[in-house]
Amino acid sequence: MTNLADDESVQWVFGYGSLVFRPAFPSTEQHLGRLDGWQRRFWQGSIDHRGIPGAPGRVATLVEDPSQHVYGMTYRLPERERTSILAALDFR
Repeated sequence: MTNLADDESVQWVFGYGSLVFRPAFPSTEQHLGRLDGWQRRFWQGSIDHRGIPGAPGRVATLVEDPSQHVYGMTYRLPERERTSILAALDFR
């Protein structure tokens, strides 16, 4: 398996939830990916995108688990749009 993190001048995003089927940002490359030592769970509560105050909706998050791995997609970000893409993902 290729390690896409070898070149620090390139920014990659790992998508494990809605970013797999709806990334909503441009990318210059996409690859299937696997993140070792983590597990995907619906443990994080959110009132920003789901739920209401007092009853947050559950959204996917990653929790450390050395015996597990998460499959998803990796996206190489275009250098010129990197800052705006990361800002939009931070809000999302």
